[in-house]
Formats: sequence, structure tokens, C-alpha cells
Amino acid sequence: MTYIPHHYANLLLHQLPTLKTQPQILDVGCGEGWLTRQLSKTYPGATITGTDKDYKKIQKCRYEASNQNLSIHYQILNHDQSKLALEEFYDLICCHNVLAHSQNPQQLIQKLANQLNQRGTLSIISENPAAKALEENFRALSPTADIQLEDIGKVYDLHVEQVKERVQKSSDLRILYPLEDLLHWSNQLGKRYEIEVKGLSYVMDYLDEPYHWLEEEVTLQNNTTFFSYFYHILLKKLS
Repeated sequence: MTYIPHHYANLLLHQLPTLKTQPQILDVGCGEGWLTRQLSKTYPGATITGTDKDYKKIQKCRYEASNQNLSIHYQILNHDQSKLALEEFYDLICCHNVLAHSQNPQQLIQKLANQLNQRGTLSIISENPAAKALEENFRALSPTADIQLEDIGKVYDLHVEQVKERVQKSSDLRILYPLEDLLHWSNQLGKRYEIEVKGLSYVMDYLDEPYHWLEEEVTLQNNTTFFSYFYHILLKKLS
């Protein structure tokens, strides 16, 4: 299971695009439905669909949505083995921490990108293969969470080769892809799509609340995406 830092939520919502009043939203691999519920609260008029291949997770999603009186459609679906209906198009498609479990991640990106409305956005989040090593070295460098911006650069300089690691197969059979592969697959979509790259969670979950301002500060720095805990790629369909 992908580890999610506790301040990941606010960072992610801040990075997602602002949508029109009544958007069509799809969350692929929605898990237990945290994101679909947040988006439903942010866009009360939205048509939101969450899909996951895990029956128990979908059941929990439905229960939580009903309990909070949220109108969200949940469907049991494995996108590697199913085709989306051609008439279904979306203003936002989220594919977060799903590629590591996909049989053909490049094909999945293509399939989802084809289902975007004009000016719609495909949000892809994937864990950095070297993230765990980076986290361990952050802890060693600043075990008391008294961390400074320059510390982040030091860790990167010391472990740049780990960050550039090509592919890592983890113990739970996920395959974590490096940023260069994700960008290559994204660029294969052609000039109809605009690509924006961001990072999520640079200084990890061990920081106390007062230190979370560092996340925003680091986001503004150049060349920091390569050592974020997660890569965040936003693909906007131009036509």
C-alpha cells in the first residue's frame, strides 16, 4: 500500500485545477473514496464517479457517501480490463497511485486522456521510486524535525543517483516508475495536451504542523520535483 503523509491532502487539493460550476469528475482507483468526497463538497453540483476493482472499498465508499449525504456514483471496475463508454467525457480525471498496479500504465494514460473534455485535466500521481531512501536520509539529517530549506538540497546532492533510479519493484509487487518514464508516456499523447509537472510531499510526514509551510516553500524552488515523495503530472487537453 502506498504511504500517504497526513498533510498530503491539503497539498493535493491546492494543486488540482479549479473547475467549472458543474464539472464531470472521474476518480480511477478511488480506494475508500476520500478524494471523491472532498471534491463533492468542493463542487456540490458536480457529477462524480469513483471506480475501484476492490468490492469492499467500493462498499465503504458508498456507505461514507450516504452517511454524509453526498451524491457520488461508485462502480466496481478494473480499468486495465474494461473500456470506458465513448460518450463519457470528464473535466477532471484523477489517477492517483494507480499506475504502480496497472498491467499497462502507458495504455491506461492514453485511455484516460481520450476521455477528457476540451480543457479537461488528467491528474496523475505516482510514487517516486527513491522516496523511501530520501525519507530515511531526511530523518538522519534532521531527526528532531528542525529542518531548513538548504537541508533538502543537501539530501538531494548526496542521493541524486537514487532519485534517478529507473524502476523499483516493491515488496507488494507494485512497480514504481521514474519521472522520465511518466513524462515519456505523457509526451506520446501529442501536442493536443499541455503537461505540467509538480511534486507532492518533500519533507515527509514526520514534520510537526508548524513545519508544513516548508512544503509550499519547496514547491516554489526549481529542480525540486525530482526528489518529492510523489510526482504529480497534470495533463490538460487543449482541443
